[in-house]
Amino acid sequence: MFPERYSFLWRLFVGLTLLVAQCCANKSVPLLKDVPSVYLTVSSVPSASGQDRLLEMNWDNLPRNDEARVHLYNEDPSLPDKEPLVSVRPTDTKGYHKTSVPFPVHFFTNSNLTSNCLGFWITYRLGDQEVTTNCLRARPHWMHESKTAIGNLSLLDLMLPGTHNAGCYASYDPHEDTLLTRYLFTQEESIWNQLAYGIRYLDLRVAYVDENFWITHSSFKTSITVLDVIRQVKEFLEATKEIVIMDFHRFVTGFQRRTSITRRRHRDLIALLERELGEFMIPVHFTSGALLEQLWEANKRLYVGYADERARTSSAYLFPAVKHLWGDVVQAADLWQYLNETVCNPSRRRLISAMAQLTPTKAGALFNLYGGLRKMAENVNRQVTRWFTHDWNQCANIVATDFFLGNNIIELSIETNKRRPDDMERLWV
Repeated sequence: MFPERYSFLWRLFVGLTLLVAQCCANKSVPLLKDVPSVYLTVSSVPSASGQDRLLEMNWDNLPRNDEARVHLYNEDPSLPDKEPLVSVRPTDTKGYHKTSVPFPVHFFTNSNLTSNCLGFWITYRLGDQEVTTNCLRARPHWMHESKTAIGNLSLLDLMLPGTHNAGCYASYDPHEDTLLTRYLFTQEESIWNQLAYGIRYLDLRVAYVDENFWITHSSFKTSITVLDVIRQVKEFLEATKEIVIMDFHRFVTGFQRRTSITRRRHRDLIALLERELGEFMIPVHFTSGALLEQLWEANKRLYVGYADERARTSSAYLFPAVKHLWGDVVQAADLWQYLNETVCNPSRRRLISAMAQLTPTKAGALFNLYGGLRKMAENVNRQVTRWFTHDWNQCANIVATDFFLGNNIIELSIETNKRRPDDMERLWV
């Protein structure tokens, strides 16, 4: 038998050896920024006729090669004799091409919540060799399907795709293309469809008008009620085993003054939430750091943030509102600069959302200097995916965007989370 001190040293040596081996094994997995990738997005700006939304081809980290081609297909390219709809020769290692190919609206239901490709594929080829392929798809079950990889992590540890002003959604209608609608709507998909595609963070703003709770964008009320949103979330939670964050981030019209009337409105809204969603709401004693496997085991899969602190503390099911990193800028370069200074702040005791969208000034919106939120989203969305791949991939928490199909944050989050270290590894980074 070894003396006790030698036994301890031996155990320490073995432990460090295993740790180094584990770290080296992890380093053998390439960083996402080093992996050649192609992906499809959907432009937030409609076609010239206003009837179609158009597919965009994107590529990143491709080696320079005269034989390289990026192809778009409307059939599985692995099948024989399939010709591409569009063929692009990439002139740079990263790029983007907006096509004239329309992408139809998909209506997801309980019976078609699958991750099957939605009719379009993109490939990167070198001569006759297919290097990588991808397709546009929904991701209704991605968290639970990744349970083995992420079950021992918390929401604080994950990269989560989100939507800014999630309840302000409407399909584009050229007959209702007004100054108001250009700056009112931030999304095109319903809450249900957002969740089916893979969004897991919903940023919500509430107004109280005509004896009802409404979704609002600043002081402009939409036709979507809070109950509409609640029931779509509830239906999704009942249909899947996913974990969702609802963040009631602002209370606007009908909540400005702190009076007995506004306190009653908060009580009524909280009662509505607990009545409709209480079976899924995570109790605050779980804390934001609860492991996902604990949430699945207890079937508590809805994290509700609530911005009014006094009202929030009256409930056992309301967490602080998610912290927003909001640049409040109109240029993509300025947004990158702001996010670069804030996203990787090491403090992580609270859920934090990088608000990766451009924000018009009041005067700019009034005189339509930007062409509307759809145009602003198109200007930044094609860059957002690359930013969070190359610059902040290892530290981003929530990433919320406008017209989310215009970027690849959902797929990026799924792949990123597979590479997120567990608690022990983080201590040694």
